[in-house]
Amino acid sequence: MSTNLDLSTGKEHRISVGVSGWEPDQKNEFASRFRQLDGVERVQSAGGSTSFYIYFDPERVSEDELGERARELARSVGVLDEAQSVDEHDLPSNMLSAFGEPDTVSTAAPSIASDPIQSSAWTGIQSVQERIIAFKQLAPVALAAVDCLLVELQAAGHNGGPPLDERKEAIEALRQLHDCLGALLAAVESEGFSWADGEGLVASCAHYAIRAYETLRDDPIPFAASGLVLAICAALGFPEVGGMLSGAALAIRKNVPS
Repeated sequence: MSTNLDLSTGKEHRISVGVSGWEPDQKNEFASRFRQLDGVERVQSAGGSTSFYIYFDPERVSEDELGERARELARSVGVLDEAQSVDEHDLPSNMLSAFGEPDTVSTAAPSIASDPIQSSAWTGIQSVQERIIAFKQLAPVALAAVDCLLVELQAAGHNGGPPLDERKEAIEALRQLHDCLGALLAAVESEGFSWADGEGLVASCAHYAIRAYETLRDDPIPFAASGLVLAICAALGFPEVGGMLSGAALAIRKNVPS
């Protein structure tokens, strides 16, 4: 277990729990119970199926307390035997901190479905190397989409006024996303890059992409917003994105003042 600064906000505290090799029902039960603990703000899948990020309020619960509860919950869902010591060194390797492992990225607090569908089922991306190649191909598309969205959102209104208030949050998220995507693209193209080295940027890309999507889902440019999220999340390996975008397509509407 280790505490890491969430680069998506610069404020939040988290621990990461490796769950590689766990059964789907064990992961779901573990996440569900952890969400109910005092001081836990949210539990996020870290992309693919290898780890969870546990975000917490350090004024209400400590990292050590969360680590102990993680071991207790791991026993309760059948990952650890009751006879095993609570010492961290006795944890199986898939229960140690997943921070820095290749194939793990943070996402924006998706719910854990009863039968999660991994992104590889619909993207065909099976390895970290394939993911890096896909990101190199799709990142320019995503950056272009961000540029187009920013131009549209920052355009003066019909009366020449400033952007609408409801678009300001989306504009800020898109600017942050553009910076993160650009930095990650530069990193993956550098010699000796490993996916683990860019984990913080990956987490931030996903955070701002989903944040922008959420602020734009009622906007009259949903296709651009959906395309942006798809381009990023398909490359980064997040589960359930296909379902999210399908739901968005069914819910597309333009809010018209009455």
